[in-house]
Amino acid sequence: VEEHQIPALQPSPENDLIAPAGEVNDAEAKLKHLLMVAGFTAGTFQEQIRFQHELKPSPNLSSTTPDVFFAPDPDDPDDRGVCIYLDGMSQHIHGNAEAAERDKEIRSWLRSQDYDVLEITRLDLDDSGVMKKHLKKLGHMLVGKEFVKSLGQNAELMTALAQQTPQSTPPPSPDNA
Repeated sequence: VEEHQIPALQPSPENDLIAPAGEVNDAEAKLKHLLMVAGFTAGTFQEQIRFQHELKPSPNLSSTTPDVFFAPDPDDPDDRGVCIYLDGMSQHIHGNAEAAERDKEIRSWLRSQDYDVLEITRLDLDDSGVMKKHLKKLGHMLVGKEFVKSLGQNAELMTALAQQTPQSTPPPSPDNA
């Protein structure tokens, strides 16, 4: 019988120095970095929102888990918070028609309940111009015009956005070369 030692400390989000707690993948780590550099530090990753029975968007849906959630302003009873969703992460989650339809239904329902919803595709994360627009929109939702104006003067953010991988075309196939 072959024996295998079990390490004293199993890998987990709490003890993984590479992927801090709450991040699920590289795209979320990239988004978290950009949000932090831009000054959006109050968001929580993978916070589940449970639907109350009478408010369910569909009989088969009981909750949603945005990639990032910004809590509502406690001084504004109409504010429900901001949900950010990263799309296009994998074929079995966001890449099929059934999942896309369910996502559309959930986000439509959230908007009807006065949540702000921001959708960012995996490709958007690598496009500095598109990410600037998303960050400005988030700034309007959370802070206001003066903060949005300051984003363009944030040198660390501009550097982080400039380091984004530019969109590239796939290499030519051997048949076309």
